[in-house]
This record gives sequence, structure tokens and C-alpha cells, in this order.
Amino acid sequence: MRIATWNCARGPLAKKRAALDALDPDIVVLTEAPAPGPDMPDVLWFGERRLGVAIYAKPPFRVTRTRQVRPIPCVYPAKVTGPTAFTIFGVWTWPAPTYKAAFLNGLDAYGHVRGPRVFAGDFNGNVDFDKTRGRTKWSDGFARLHSEGLVSAYHRDRPLGREPIQRTTSSGARINRSTWTTVSFLGAGSSIECSSAIMPTGHR
Repeated sequence: MRIATWNCARGPLAKKRAALDALDPDIVVLTEAPAPGPDMPDVLWFGERRLGVAIYAKPPFRVTRTRQVRPIPCVYPAKVTGPTAFTIFGVWTWPAPTYKAAFLNGLDAYGHVRGPRVFAGDFNGNVDFDKTRGRTKWSDGFARLHSEGLVSAYHRDRPLGREPIQRTTSSGARINRSTWTTVSFLGAGSSIECSSAIMPTGHR
């Protein structure tokens, strides 16, 4: 099974789905995605704003909503059924009230969920952002996932922090920036492949 996650940065949802076809994913988590129209009944959409998180699957997999006691912004659970069954959490943090708090509140709210789990999406966070005297830290949240047997698909062969991402400015100069945004955490023992792809700017 292959999972793909992408911050698609707005734009027509049909165009974003078509751009991902080359990866042939079984499960997709799109962040910063517009709500689907009636012609996409297979897409689950979560959000409190104009943009949100879209989750969909290709047969024989299927995604359905889970029962939520109360909605938690930025971390959205869905149930995946098919050859492999697990809970997937679509993550797209924004200041609710802060990026870190939104992520940690989501972990607290769904700490009771057991079994295979995947956290996928745009965390908007990095251990490099942590301050020594900060009360809450990104490293605390990631350490919590690690303690529960989840591993980062992106960091299996590299340490947390200082992830090089090369960008081009409007003047054509190339710069490096350390960040950690679109990533997936996979539950231990799950037979899951997560694809990390840098999509060309033309797809935005």
C-alpha cells in the first residue's frame, strides 16, 4: 500500500488529484485543499475555513469518517478499510491557538486510539523551531509518537531537524531552508509505504 501526502496550496481539487496520478497512491492526504464538489463523493474533507484537509482512497481501499466526541481543529481522523485496516490522521496545523498547541491538542484528543495509525500531512513544525525555555515543544510531540511505536517515513535515514529544502527566489537565487512540514508518521508493524514527492510549481 502506498500513501501520498501533499500540501497542494489551493487550486482546483480535480487538478491536484490528476497531478498525483503518477504516484499511483492508494491513500491520499491533501492539505490546504478546497472542499470537493458533488462530483467527488469519495473525498472526505475536514476544515473550519475555506481550505482544509482532503482524504481519499483508491479501491479496494475505502476511507470513512470516525465518530468524534467533539471536533478538534488541525488533526482529523478517518478510518481506512480494505486489505489493510488502520486509522489515518490528516494533519494541517494553523494557529489554533498556536501551531504546536494544535498538534499537541490533537494528540491528546486521540490518545485513546489504538492499533495501526498514520499521521500524514503538513505539520508546519520542526524541532529546529523549539526554544530552550519554551513550555511546549515540537520535539515533545514527535517524541510522543516515537514512544508509541510510530516512525517518520521521511526521517528513517536522517535525523530530525536541519532538513535541507532548496527553494528559488523570484530573482532566481537558490536558497536552503531547514523545515519539516509535509511528512508522515507510520505505526510500527504496518506494511505501509509513504511517498514523499516534490511537486513541480506548475501543479499549484
